[in-house]
Amino acid sequence: IINYAKSKADMTIMAINTFRKDAHEPTSPLLRALAVRTMGCIRIEKITEYLCESLKDALADVDPYVRKTAAMCVTKLFLTNPRLVKDNGFIRLLQDLLTDGNAIVVSNAIASLLEISSLTGKTYIKFNSNIMQKLLYAINECSEWGQVYILEGIARYQPVDSPDAENIIERVIPRLSHVNPAVVLAAAKVVLKLLDHVSSSDSVKKTTKRLAAPLVTLLSNSAEIQYVVLRNISFIVEKRRNIFDQPKVFFVRHSDPIFVKLEKLEILNKITTGKNFESVLVELREYANWLEVEFGRKAIRTIAMIGVKIEKANKRALEIMLDILKSGSDYVIEESVIGLSEILRHFPMVATESFIREAITKIQTVNEPEAKAGYAWILGEYNEHIPKAEELLKSLIDGCLEEQPVVQLQILLSSVKFYVKNPDTDGTFITNLLKLVGENSENPDIRDRAYIYWRLLNVDPNNAASVLFQDKPLRVAEEDIITVYEDDFVDFLLDNMATTVSVYHKPMQEFIPENLMTKKIELSDDEGEKQEEPKPKKEKKQGRRKKKQIESGDEEEEKKKKSPEKPETKESPVEKEEEEVVQKVGFDLLDFGDSLTTDIAVTSSDIEFITENGKGMIVDCFKESQAGDQGTKGLAISGAFVRSQKSIKMKMVIINKSSSNLKDISFIFAKNSFGLTSGNPNVTNIPQNSKQLIEVPCTITQDNMNTSEPPSCPFKIKVKLNSQSEAFIFELPCLLHVFLICLLYTSDAADDTPCVDLGGRRIIKK
Repeated sequence: IINYAKSKADMTIMAINTFRKDAHEPTSPLLRALAVRTMGCIRIEKITEYLCESLKDALADVDPYVRKTAAMCVTKLFLTNPRLVKDNGFIRLLQDLLTDGNAIVVSNAIASLLEISSLTGKTYIKFNSNIMQKLLYAINECSEWGQVYILEGIARYQPVDSPDAENIIERVIPRLSHVNPAVVLAAAKVVLKLLDHVSSSDSVKKTTKRLAAPLVTLLSNSAEIQYVVLRNISFIVEKRRNIFDQPKVFFVRHSDPIFVKLEKLEILNKITTGKNFESVLVELREYANWLEVEFGRKAIRTIAMIGVKIEKANKRALEIMLDILKSGSDYVIEESVIGLSEILRHFPMVATESFIREAITKIQTVNEPEAKAGYAWILGEYNEHIPKAEELLKSLIDGCLEEQPVVQLQILLSSVKFYVKNPDTDGTFITNLLKLVGENSENPDIRDRAYIYWRLLNVDPNNAASVLFQDKPLRVAEEDIITVYEDDFVDFLLDNMATTVSVYHKPMQEFIPENLMTKKIELSDDEGEKQEEPKPKKEKKQGRRKKKQIESGDEEEEKKKKSPEKPETKESPVEKEEEEVVQKVGFDLLDFGDSLTTDIAVTSSDIEFITENGKGMIVDCFKESQAGDQGTKGLAISGAFVRSQKSIKMKMVIINKSSSNLKDISFIFAKNSFGLTSGNPNVTNIPQNSKQLIEVPCTITQDNMNTSEPPSCPFKIKVKLNSQSEAFIFELPCLLHVFLICLLYTSDAADDTPCVDLGGRRIIKK
């Protein structure tokens, strides 16, 4: 009935009387609950009116199982007809259930209120001392997913005073030892938010230390959960900087995937202080020569960043950089040069004459622009300590115009510095350089810089030294260097802790297309308090988050005026159906490609099969115009990765318009960051001029894991379709939430088969 309700609404109404009768069956609470649940799952407005009376009785039922089922049913009714929920006072009834004697009923009631609050942008959970005590009591008795919802509700509570906040913290802290990572993160969120209301600094410090061990314990789980936890810890350490005293817990293991390794390096950089930098630098030295190039580069840069932010660590960092130069490969030498120049720019007096000479002898050739610019800067800044510095500079000048702008600018500056420090040398080389760059450089900024230096040296050479060797600006304080985000944005991430927002470190609007966002439901009433929309600010470091520019309404109106009006045309039924199919497919979550085109015979039922009613995002991954390894064309493949229950599946529709039959087909996945491996498909033969719906079970294995590269965004898996006659290779995008464990869920998931949206909240599909 639920499956065919939309297509056969008139016939569905005939069964409503039976459901209403079952909803009042006095002898069986299970039957009453199933009847209410089934009516709630039938998303037809004609039928929802018949549900209201039964639902109102179920919310006041004597049996707690019926009440907890009815509480979740209110959300389903709200998604279908919000006005009925308001007119029948269901929100008020849900608020009354918060003081229910059964913990499961309380958890379902708060879950339903949280979902309605998120859909309307208003807060419908009104706290008082009685409700708070009921919630804290219910945490100990309800299921683990019920605990997550209750903790999410408590996180929105504004305590009256400091003792009130401390009392709630003490009641919540035992949840930090729970076996479920979702409960631990939800409890940590409550504690971190309530600490802002605690006045005693000793209590804040003591409670912060108690958070460290549970969060570290979560790092013993699978790599995916480790990554989610590390991404949350990354902004937690910006909120509470003294939470981790021992950096050893974040030291990298050889078996860690590359995405976990890189995230641990980020956290090590943030938690390193003047007390523990020695052990961290020694550990990072070991990482420099590991096999993963990206990880090695990141480790060397982390050494440099620690040397810059901690003044008493700069000498030790320089020693390690020099040690790396002695035994490193090309990329290690390049990164070391970049790191050396960064530290010396902030602490120019640290380097001794012997150190500079030894470092220059180890730097043979560098090719990366940033490294070459750093090398040129060292030559110009410390030329008095470097033998044959003039020759080394001239070797850089010879190919100056072929270098990147950043290298050209640094060669120009270093050459002028050398000439100013050594006025007795022959000035021919500096004259030739300024003329060469000023007349032939394609970059206007570089030409202008050359003219400025030329003018400066001609007018007053003595004054050039005061211009070029000005005192360096004061270095940034240590606590400001480790801060990546603005304080407001850290608070925003904390509000969304344990959701996909906390993994991406972006608001949902930046990684979910507007057409896939859940629209706010306008509900004019006086029961809910309007929530203030958070306005996350940009990071302190540039280039990490980009904002989309949206045209203003005036510009849109101007465009409409300029564009000629098109005559209205009536669409044929066929065109209308095709347009509905295309609109239903939409665009993929991370802009993986275009939506399905109408030249492929994919029906709406095919789409529902592949996406499992919206769990995945279907895309074209192989088109008829593409050829296999033997040159055969005519094969069209559209598919998606979906997560069903606890398993991952690759589901696709294959249209064979080629000149031959495909027999004994199989799929092979290339090595990927998550180790996803294909199983046996449910269909092995695809006749000519036919369409087949194929389902391939997938597993995660260590053998197929590629630890040398982090997961890309968007994440794509290379797939090879083998048959007796030919092989077809294509890439199928996969949404990251298929792999990352959804942290917020409910005990009703198995009953209603809902999904978890990308904001981490439970949603019920229309």
